[in-house]
Amino acid sequence: MKEQFQEYLIKQGYSLTTPAGHPSTVYDYANRLRKTALTRDIERLRREIKQADIDKGGGIADRIDAEKRRADMTKEIKKREQSVFLDGLKIDTELEEQIGKLTADLTARITRMFSIKIKGAN
Repeated sequence: MKEQFQEYLIKQGYSLTTPAGHPSTVYDYANRLRKTALTRDIERLRREIKQADIDKGGGIADRIDAEKRRADMTKEIKKREQSVFLDGLKIDTELEEQIGKLTADLTARITRMFSIKIKGAN
């Protein structure tokens, strides 16, 4: 999915790299998409847990089964939350490194293009 999104952005005119060869808009947007997808997955699991809580009605076997599903989903949420956190740190670290590389290559050069002459009233 990430590759398809990157292709779409490129077709829309966004650049894959800066003129200096560093990752640009496409890379940043694709990483944001990845973070959002991970977060949405966690929200889906939370909704499923709420639904499992609602479906506890019935006999003892149904309640036990619902509790097992709830426990499994809770474990999965914890794993995914940890994954989102670690992936977020990794993405942020990658972006900071790229920004550092980009800014390390920048230099400023001042060229005077005009001169100013000030004359008195005399």
